[in-house]
Amino acid sequence: MLFTEYNLEDDKQVSYEEGMIDGIAKGIAEGKAEGIAEGEAKGKVETARGMKADGLDVALIAKYTGLSMTEIENL
Repeated sequence: MLFTEYNLEDDKQVSYEEGMIDGIAKGIAEGKAEGIAEGEAKGKVETARGMKADGLDVALIAKYTGLSMTEIENL
């Protein structure tokens, strides 16, 4: 009968590496999501700024950009 030697330290190393890989993947995903959200917010502000420069009503700009009227007035 053959017995395979079991090394607990090897399992700990594998678990550590899997945890690191999982953590890095989650960090990348969160970073991408945050970057996309920031880009969308900047796009809304730029759109509102252009609409305001063209003389559109603040309420109308708020309706189409999702920004508050105060945010638009402060541009």
